[in-house]
Amino acid sequence: MFKVKYRVAKEGMHFPGDMGYYQMFYNENVYGETIYSEDIEDIMGTEHLYIWFEAIIQIALDLHSKTYVALNDFESPKHWLEFKKNNDDLNIRVVLADKPNGTLNVAYELKNKTYETFEFGNTKISFKDFKKELIEACTLYIKDIVRLEQNEYGKEQIVALRQKLDQLLHMKLL
Repeated sequence: MFKVKYRVAKEGMHFPGDMGYYQMFYNENVYGETIYSEDIEDIMGTEHLYIWFEAIIQIALDLHSKTYVALNDFESPKHWLEFKKNNDDLNIRVVLADKPNGTLNVAYELKNKTYETFEFGNTKISFKDFKKELIEACTLYIKDIVRLEQNEYGKEQIVALRQKLDQLLHMKLL
């Protein structure tokens, strides 16, 4: 089982809807920040919600042609989510590693990594279910941004995210 939960924050940093809270549920495990209520988000801070969605959709796209992709937790630079695909099985694991030079949020090889066992160690889910949930969650997120968008800021990001989502939608589920 794979599930994405998020909540858009009441105020954005670069455009309405770009900040908020993001969690991924893998079977019995959770990765991400607690989704705080609106009344304490000023105290607890928020995450770059748009970047999480953009990056995780890119992971799903890359896994169509690759068997290994790692996603950097940009809120914690040494933490990576490692995705290993074997047919329809997708193994997800938290690893610690330095960011390779020139790497942004996605890497196709990590050296000198150590495996974390907290929260979840080695979780296997269906790649088909992973994609299906990402498509549903990202579609809802785009609708949330569009509903909030009242000016020109963020329009390019919405279009870019929608294009990535369309790419994923047009790839066969397996």
